[in-house]
Amino acid sequence: MDAQGTVRENFIRAIDRRRPAHVPLVVPDQPEISDGVMAVTLPAAGFTPAKEGATEWGFAWKRLDETVGQPEKPVLADWATVADFAPPDPDAPGRFEQLDAMRAEYPDRYALLSLGVSGFTLMSLLIGFEELLEGVLTGEPRVYDLADLVFGFEEGIIRGAAAHGAGAVCFYDDWGTQHGTIIAPTLWRDVFKPRYVRQFALAHELGMHVDFHSCGNVYALIDELIDSGADMLNLNQPRLFGIERLAADFGRRVCFLCPVDIQRVLLDGTQDEIRAEARLLIESLGKPDGGFVALVEPFYAKLAASPDNIDTAIAAFREFGRY
Repeated sequence: MDAQGTVRENFIRAIDRRRPAHVPLVVPDQPEISDGVMAVTLPAAGFTPAKEGATEWGFAWKRLDETVGQPEKPVLADWATVADFAPPDPDAPGRFEQLDAMRAEYPDRYALLSLGVSGFTLMSLLIGFEELLEGVLTGEPRVYDLADLVFGFEEGIIRGAAAHGAGAVCFYDDWGTQHGTIIAPTLWRDVFKPRYVRQFALAHELGMHVDFHSCGNVYALIDELIDSGADMLNLNQPRLFGIERLAADFGRRVCFLCPVDIQRVLLDGTQDEIRAEARLLIESLGKPDGGFVALVEPFYAKLAASPDNIDTAIAAFREFGRY
């Protein structure tokens, strides 16, 4: 993977665990201070929502607060309707305008493109969460049809991301509860792993890294995701796994893209606790060869974390992130 400029090259060295000079930092809403800039996949140019919160996929987000929200109702009435459902066009103009703008303004930074809600999570928004889980458990054959439809759309976006110069494509697919995976790892391995393997291989063939996000306790899937080809794992609740445990079990095999734990420390920790966890993340996951990228997501500041806590996390990652 070719790199131009020291900031981008240092980011790549961290991903590949090749002794970066410092820990890269990603603050999505502050690209001016970030080593990596995050763009999102946009709706097609000219798309006009039928109502507030409506998406190209046909569902509309309903928000009761500042969170992402939930769709008002599934798009698909039942499994029989999957055959007639047409996904959006991944090649429609306009999808990569933010990525293009970010790369133009920050040409020396590492560029990441988010798919937004992806994979299993997007499938659940189309057919309904309970319906999807029941379909996976009972072996409903049209689960595979819906998966191919969603994952196929994403493969089109992956090709477009490479054509527009992204360094990494980011998957946002939640697989965990507080206590374990949503479905048994054996079912995950049967239905979903082959599709991730294909997607991740495509990204690699096109010269990009793969970043995979999941909330919840997905410890049982980490080895599977690494085996599938994930280069970065975005785990926003590192305390849920145990930071030292992550380092001992998976260090030197994958790059971790993590914030100070967003469920506990970032939200209501003291500044000393935030600083201590930032240092622990770097020293456990990032040393001696790299393999750690610091993340500070402003989304959580809008929910509960104070601006002071966000600023403390940014400063701590910069202070302790020197090798």
